[in-house]
Amino acid sequence: AQAREHLDAFRRRREEADRLEREVAGLRDLLSSRWMDPAAVASLDRGEDALHALRREREADFHAVLDHLRRAERLDPASGGAEEVRARLYLEKWRDADAGKDAPAAEFYRSLARQGDPTGAITREALGAATVDFESDPPGAEVHLFRWREQAEVYVLKLRAAALRTTMEPVGE
Repeated sequence: AQAREHLDAFRRRREEADRLEREVAGLRDLLSSRWMDPAAVASLDRGEDALHALRREREADFHAVLDHLRRAERLDPASGGAEEVRARLYLEKWRDADAGKDAPAAEFYRSLARQGDPTGAITREALGAATVDFESDPPGAEVHLFRWREQAEVYVLKLRAAALRTTMEPVGE
C-alpha cells in the first residue's frame, strides 16, 4: 500500500513538474529576448528552485517505491502485486525518459517494465501495443494505415538570395 502511495505521489509530482517547467521555460524565453524587472527575475529564480526541489522529491519517491516493494517481498514473497507496481513505476520512468528524448534511458526502463509485467497487459496499455480492426465503407475497400515517426531533427539552412532571407527546412530521408 505504501509503495502505491509513493507511486501516486511520483505521478502527481511529474504533473506538477511539467506545469512548472512550462512556466519557467516561458520566463526563461522572455528573459533571453527582453529586459525583465528584478521581481520577474526573482520569480524565475523561485520557479527554478521549486522545479529542482520537485525533481529531487520525485527521485526520492522513486526510491521509496522500490524500497517498499523490496521490503514487502522479503516479508511475504508469495504476496502478489509487487511486480505490477514495479512495472508501473518503470513505465513512469520510461515516460520521463521518452519525454526528455533520452532514447537509451527510455529503452532501459521499457525493458525493466516488460520484465516485471509477465502478462504484458501493463506495457501493452502504456506503450500502445494493440490490434486494430477496420470497417470500411464500402465494405471490402482497401485501407492503408500509416505512422509518422520523426527520427531526427535535422535541418538545412537554405539561403534565398532574391528575398534575402533564410529558412530552415527539414532534410528528407
